[in-house]
Amino acid sequence: MAHLLIIDLPGGNDTDIVLAARNAGHSFSFLSSQLDLYRRQPSVQATLNHALEHIEVPSFEYDEVERRVLALDHRHPIDAVLCLIDIRLTEAARLAHRLGLPYLNPTSAALMRDKYEVRRRLTEAGLPQPEFELAASNAQLKQAVQRIGLPVLIKPVDGYGSQNIVVLRNAEDLQPWISPLEGMLPSRADYGLGVMANDRLLVERYMQAYRETIDYMYGDNPQVLKDYAAFAGVSEAMAKRVRDEFFPRALLMPDEIKGLDSLMADAVELKFISAPLSKEKIADLVQLQRPRP
Repeated sequence: MAHLLIIDLPGGNDTDIVLAARNAGHSFSFLSSQLDLYRRQPSVQATLNHALEHIEVPSFEYDEVERRVLALDHRHPIDAVLCLIDIRLTEAARLAHRLGLPYLNPTSAALMRDKYEVRRRLTEAGLPQPEFELAASNAQLKQAVQRIGLPVLIKPVDGYGSQNIVVLRNAEDLQPWISPLEGMLPSRADYGLGVMANDRLLVERYMQAYRETIDYMYGDNPQVLKDYAAFAGVSEAMAKRVRDEFFPRALLMPDEIKGLDSLMADAVELKFISAPLSKEKIADLVQLQRPRP
């Protein structure tokens, strides 16, 4: 069976990928910058104890990571690299390329971690994009909002999971007592595992067209998969599999939220909240806008 290199765990505690590997009869080694994060969780640590080797590189400086992984490959040849967290995507791609293993190519991986560069590349390719600008300071941010005009959406170019996103809809949102524009940078946003936001912000025209986008991505137009495959640097067959199996249409529709119980259990265990939220608090926190007839 295969020897897998697994790089960190989603949410710091999701061991599904490890359990799936072991159930299939594979062995694995585990790579992280903070092994202590997992050792503090008894159930997670019990699962990771089955690893052939644990590799910890506190800074996750790439040259040292590569050196340690190549040494591991010499002792136990690696058959696949698995990484399910965005903040390690570029390193995972570079390691797989260095080992000669199938994975997202490093250029595409770097592109996927830079939302501004994605917009720029799509524009160069002739695909229509909303107005957008890059801001690396509060002054640049205010100028970009003024040039683009309201409504605008502001988000970190290296963000993920819809974190730290701001929407400015009207002039009231720019009033000094509520506007975030004066102090958004430096953000000091911590993505975990020692990874901090790079404080580059994408400012773009806010467009309410989520369902239309889903309809386009999952429609019958064959050009959609051709464009997606070209953008990701993969075959059309792989693009279709990623779209249909890993991101099925039902998963992306905003009319229903599932899995809150498990999410709250994780939030309590990781000390984001002290106890699960009541139904009343959830109803106040999560309010879904139904599609217009």
